[in-house]
Amino acid sequence: MGTEYITSTVNNLFEKLDIASKNLDGFSQEIDERRDEINKILLSIPAKSNEFSKVVKPKKESNLVDKAVESILTEINASIDSWNNDLTSQLKGTEFMKKHEKYLVVMVFGAVKAGKSSLGNFFAGKYFSKSNVETEYNHRDKPQFISEESGRETGGLTKELNGDTWFTEGVTDTTGAIQYFTLSGLRWMDSPGTGAVKKDGDSKDMEQMVNDYIPFVDLCIFLMNSSEPGLQEDMKYMEKLSREGQESLVVITRSDVVEEDIDENDEIIKTLRPKEPERRKLQEDDIVTRLAEQYPDLDSEKFRAMSVSTMLARHAIEAEDESKFKDSNLDKLMNLLADKASTQTTDLKIARPKRNMNSFIDRLITGDNIDHKFEGLETLLAKFKELQNPIDEYKQKLENRKQRVTNLIIQDIQSDLKSKLLEWNQMVESSKNTIDSNKMNTEINKIIEKGINKGINKEVASIIDGYSNDSIKSISSLVTVQSLGKSYEEVEHSYKERILVERDPDGVWENIRSLLGKTYYRTRTITHTEILKIDVGTNVNDVLESLLNQSRTIIEQEVKAALLDIQKQYFLPQEKYIATMTNMLQDSIQQLRRLKYEDA
Repeated sequence: MGTEYITSTVNNLFEKLDIASKNLDGFSQEIDERRDEINKILLSIPAKSNEFSKVVKPKKESNLVDKAVESILTEINASIDSWNNDLTSQLKGTEFMKKHEKYLVVMVFGAVKAGKSSLGNFFAGKYFSKSNVETEYNHRDKPQFISEESGRETGGLTKELNGDTWFTEGVTDTTGAIQYFTLSGLRWMDSPGTGAVKKDGDSKDMEQMVNDYIPFVDLCIFLMNSSEPGLQEDMKYMEKLSREGQESLVVITRSDVVEEDIDENDEIIKTLRPKEPERRKLQEDDIVTRLAEQYPDLDSEKFRAMSVSTMLARHAIEAEDESKFKDSNLDKLMNLLADKASTQTTDLKIARPKRNMNSFIDRLITGDNIDHKFEGLETLLAKFKELQNPIDEYKQKLENRKQRVTNLIIQDIQSDLKSKLLEWNQMVESSKNTIDSNKMNTEINKIIEKGINKGINKEVASIIDGYSNDSIKSISSLVTVQSLGKSYEEVEHSYKERILVERDPDGVWENIRSLLGKTYYRTRTITHTEILKIDVGTNVNDVLESLLNQSRTIIEQEVKAALLDIQKQYFLPQEKYIATMTNMLQDSIQQLRRLKYEDA
């Protein structure tokens, strides 16, 4: 029995809290304008993205590139909202640090039923005020309980009949606010339980309220119930605290057991005693081990586990039993806070804004990998780079199938050309009129131009989903064929004609008779030659041969040029968008890194 140790422990706490109050009396935080610079950087990203959003806006029938662009545009908009929320939270946190800059701000948080309110009331002096133990609590005004931010209309504070107000104890999931009391240079903050169930009328998410304040307090005390220490939900906060560079202490509460015994009157009596030191150590070591296993990068030096029993300390004060008080381990917690208050308060205050700013920048760059509230700039950067992959795949498919596509288009167009030529041939056969080459060439080249554009859209659409190009590409080379008309063959025809021609008399007798009037003749053969023009149909075969030869060459070069143009131009807006946003995100990341404090 005895109370000297209790008294000295409490008075030591007040003495050192007074030192902290004095040290912080002239302290003033200078929160510079780096946050505004960050805001400018973040605003420039959606501004630049919006410039391209209309150009790269997905079509009704989207291909893989369109879908990827649509997805990343959605993600950017979601990230913008998250960045704005984070900036708002950062601004709120900055104002919070200014408001509480004259105090060592300790925030107690943890799961529902972890004993936050009981521990807070203990430090506020509730149990000392009702005991005969003489401590500094008797000479100080009772702390005032103030709400920093509320998300629930009821619960959190209880007003007693004598008018005193304390944190409400023993009721599951009551605290719906960030509330605090001040003890000299200490500002003790109570918070809603992590994992708290939303209730009707709640205006805010309880867990989110806790998350918003963690980065801005000087020291976090994370409570775990000894009956279920190290729950998965608890563990994630350790990583968050480490990532924030936050000073913290893991406190395992309710580290006590109730034993039943029989007194001399055979009555059952219940006795509260501490858990065995070995059992306490096992739980403390287990938490540290599990943290190391789950989060290998966690700085274990920043986390110490301490087992306490607020109930045992309360009984100790009521019974004026300093041995029980020591068993509660609350003396160790009080001494730890006292030492921090007297020796580290100013350092914590100076370092906190810098570490907070650095953590904020890191979160913007890498994202919130624990709470998954938003993706950071590096994740967006990686996704923009990945946008090039489907583009390159489509280009490679076009390259691989270029000759096949060309041949298919040639087949379709030449089939149309043959049909048209046969149509003209029938007209010539029936009318005997010739179709002028100028008219034919004009129509033939229109067929080729239309066929190339139609074929390109059809064949490329089979490679690039939803491909559509309404612009008509004029062909640069033209087909030239001769007029289509009747065709004749000339045939040379020879025949002989026999005729009688007068001749001179031959011999005496013929001469005598000639004198008497006789005329003598001889037979002569004359050969006649004439050209006959034979109708052999039209010159359609000659025209067709020339047409097919010319058209194949022209179509082949025009189709290949069109496909090459598609490879270069069709995804050019997306590629420009990717390049612009990639460069901007890279620059933004570098700018943000330059805004970090090197001495934090």
